[in-house]
Amino acid sequence: MRAFTRGSLVLGWLLALGLTSSVFADELVTLWQQELTAARQAKSQSDYDAANLAYDRALVRAEQLGEQDARLAQTLEEMSSSYAQQKNRERAIVLQQRALELRVGSNRPGAAAQAHMRLGKLYIRFASPELAEPHLREALAYREDAANADSAGVEGALRELVSLIEDLRADDPEIETLHRRLIDLRDTPQHRARLANHYSDQGRRELAIEQLQLAIDLEAGRKAVDARQLVSLTTKLAEQYRILGMLADAESWMERALETREARLGADHPYLAFSLRQLAAILIEDERYNEAEVLLLRARDLNAAAWGHAADQCSCQTDDLLQQVHRALGREPDAPQAEVTEVAADGEPDAEQLAAEEIERLHEELNRLAKEGRVEEAKEQAETALALVEQLHGRSSLPYVAGLDRLAQLLRQQRQLDQAAELHQQRLAILEALVEGDDVRLAPVLADLFAIARDQKRVDDAEQLALREMTIRDGSGQNIKVARALEMLGSLLLTDRQVARAESYFTHAAERWEAFAGEDAPEIVRALTSSAKSQVRLGNLAEAEALLRELLERTAARRYPDTNQQIQILQALKDSLQKQGRAKAASEVGLELDRVRALRRDYTPAATTKGELEKPVALEK
Repeated sequence: MRAFTRGSLVLGWLLALGLTSSVFADELVTLWQQELTAARQAKSQSDYDAANLAYDRALVRAEQLGEQDARLAQTLEEMSSSYAQQKNRERAIVLQQRALELRVGSNRPGAAAQAHMRLGKLYIRFASPELAEPHLREALAYREDAANADSAGVEGALRELVSLIEDLRADDPEIETLHRRLIDLRDTPQHRARLANHYSDQGRRELAIEQLQLAIDLEAGRKAVDARQLVSLTTKLAEQYRILGMLADAESWMERALETREARLGADHPYLAFSLRQLAAILIEDERYNEAEVLLLRARDLNAAAWGHAADQCSCQTDDLLQQVHRALGREPDAPQAEVTEVAADGEPDAEQLAAEEIERLHEELNRLAKEGRVEEAKEQAETALALVEQLHGRSSLPYVAGLDRLAQLLRQQRQLDQAAELHQQRLAILEALVEGDDVRLAPVLADLFAIARDQKRVDDAEQLALREMTIRDGSGQNIKVARALEMLGSLLLTDRQVARAESYFTHAAERWEAFAGEDAPEIVRALTSSAKSQVRLGNLAEAEALLRELLERTAARRYPDTNQQIQILQALKDSLQKQGRAKAASEVGLELDRVRALRRDYTPAATTKGELEKPVALEK
């Protein structure tokens, strides 16, 4: 009896110890969350002293949870970001280095890739780009080696790496190789255009022309052509021909750019002035001054009708070209009108003109600072510019709306999301008063508000904003943006575990893509793959499997299959088969998955032999 009692006491003590440890861990998590929330709140209000103290307390709690707990690495990364905003280089880098060690040790390639990317960007931000390169290369390697690597992750890592090398070593031959890898990964007009820019910077005009023509063919071959992208590409191609002195070709392509822009915007839109000026410049080089004058006068009239003479005179481009034409024709340059002269009648500089020039200077300065990562200084310039815009144009004006947008984007970079959302709400209110009904100009503001609500995990608010944005874009025929918004909304709901509703949005996105891009569009495969993944999570395994096999056949039938899409489909199919308990079929899909990965990354997985990689694996139906 005594032995039984002693054993019972020991067992009870052990059980109590286990329960106490569990309760203690739960309490630690709660305290960690409270401290982290307090730190974020203080940081959003730029109260960095309070934020640093709260982050330190959160770090203590996270360390008590143990190094294996992902909350420790998360805390270190957030602290690093906060110190980076305070321009404390050493502290920011040390914290991110420790976070990187934890992420690498966690055996999660995606998290390790992101940690390397964060550290690389910190080095770039603090003017040590040579130290960033190895980390960006590691990030790329982790992205490529991840078991379920998505093309977007690899593509993003490649873009960051090639941008860095272009800044460090503009003549490095690897730049061309990396651009080619991006094209092999996903052949898009944008990737072709970036390679063309690289060739142009090296003075290799013929190669730049070749890539731009390929980019134009890709864009023009789409069922849903992006007219703005097409105008940009044709304009760049015309410029390459102009530099080479091939003025007939330059004129032809610039006329095409002008026609595309006019067909999209209408004959009276002020944006036509840009193409008109560039076409006129080509004609001036060809000494066809009378034709150039007609184009320049039209450009000046368009700008004057839209913004007034002051806005046009700020740029001076049209007037400078007109004066050049008039001198060539032996005429006196047109005298400027009294209301737009830079010097008033009393000999003093015109106040409005000076204010407009100062606003333009501030905008250039804030863009430069933002590009250099000096966001706090850029924000100060944006606030100063906004105050001047208010004096010059008033609050109920489009220039003021644009100024609010600039400032809001900078605040969002600093993760001051509440303040950014407030400015976007002001933009929305002003625009709603200026335009009639659901004008398409409201859609970008709603998209910005959606992004902030998504970042703040306000799922219901984000959904309502996205639905209104899609309604407006749908009424304006912006099918591509509607389809993309549907996919983003589906992804948001999927992360919120609203799987059934997410699947519905993915399905609608696929239907949209098919309606205007055709059933073979790669975007349909992407949307339907996301839908099938949702079906797997819902337990609709048979339906998901059938859809995934159909998608696999679609991608394999293409002349140039997208291996990244194939990897996504095969991974989802493997998960579905494993959940059904069909181990043999899942193993066969795994072999095919390794084969496709090997085609993309030139490695031989241990699970297969070279002979198995040379032919597709026959998948069980």
